[in-house]
Amino acid sequence: MRARGVAAGLAAAALLAGAPAASAGTNLAAGPDATVAVAWLQGEQVHERTLGPSGAFGPAQGVSWASRRAFDQAIGADANGGAVIAWTGDDAGTHAAYARGRAPDGALSAVQRVSPAGVSVSRLQLAVAPDGGAVAVWQRPLSGATVVQARRRRADGTLGPVHTLAPTTGQADGPAVAVAPDGAATVAWTRALSKDDQFVETRTVAPDETVSAIQRLNAAGTVADGPEVTVDGAGTAVFAYRRTPGGAAVAELRSRSATGALGARQTVSGAA
Repeated sequence: MRARGVAAGLAAAALLAGAPAASAGTNLAAGPDATVAVAWLQGEQVHERTLGPSGAFGPAQGVSWASRRAFDQAIGADANGGAVIAWTGDDAGTHAAYARGRAPDGALSAVQRVSPAGVSVSRLQLAVAPDGGAVAVWQRPLSGATVVQARRRRADGTLGPVHTLAPTTGQADGPAVAVAPDGAATVAWTRALSKDDQFVETRTVAPDETVSAIQRLNAAGTVADGPEVTVDGAGTAVFAYRRTPGGAAVAELRSRSATGALGARQTVSGAA
């Protein structure tokens, strides 16, 4: 789970105390056991550190290569004090997505490239299940379009297949991901066919790698973007996104049950 707002800022300040100078671009995650994990960019290298439930700090350590530029880091915490860290990094003229695990005792697993070879990816996001399994999502060019892809890193470190979730029509952007306790990953993104035909879509990647059909969240005739998603313990997903009917922007929510049934759209803000 990602921490946000004032609490996130205070936790980041505490975790970064004693870390190398010039730390920037922090990402936080809180596990069910109240362990907080943070990843940040130090120069061009990703570092991470934890704050345990007792208030004890783990050591700050580099997780990406010191000799290779890294950016767009993300982190997620599991139920046992472990974490998975992902980032985008330079690789032979492309930008690749990488990941590695951190055990509760601080030991780091080997670095794994999770995005396909030979292509550049961006907008990397990560979600981690209680058992330590993780799903990374990103966007990349494909067949003249921009698509969203996802890949699972299982708790034992093995990688699943790469799934292309958005079709190769239009431009997909801004993927968001959340993982249910059973490992089912819900992914949402914006897809634009034109500036007046832009919508938020979602799919689920089941633990057995089965991918659900695409579902559109905003109503026909409206423009939407900027999705976020969270999933509760029963597998119900809640999506938030910006909708612009008639030029006025509002925040809209919509739920989806674990079986895929969509709830009613709810406007939660006034027009801006």
